[in-house]
Amino acid sequence: MQTIDGAAVVSASDLVGFLACEHLTNLERAALANLVNRPDRQDAELDMIAKRGTEHELRYLEFLRDAQRRTVSEISSEAGATETRGDGLRRAAAETIDAMRRGDEVIYQATFFDGRWLGFADFLVRVDR
Repeated sequence: MQTIDGAAVVSASDLVGFLACEHLTNLERAALANLVNRPDRQDAELDMIAKRGTEHELRYLEFLRDAQRRTVSEISSEAGATETRGDGLRRAAAETIDAMRRGDEVIYQATFFDGRWLGFADFLVRVDR
């Protein structure tokens, strides 16, 4: 759970957390209101898993481009110099929708954001029926 443009924004991870433990959601909301501090979690094993996941993702991206010769559209949700975080996410979500409407073969880092829910897909791969 995070605050974007002054609003609480949730993700699939927040929904999973709520289903596992409703109190976790209460703690997340309290942290957003600065009533409690989020724990600072340092975990070398999780860091290693995240690093390997990123490396795998980049290898797969290279495989799609080079071995399969797929056209890949990359979406960046980073806010530009004159954008707020919310503006960057809205722009990225609009670019994702545009790429889907065009029928792009592969969309890398697809962004979904409606002001309340935020989600990312590492890869959206078009499937022809």
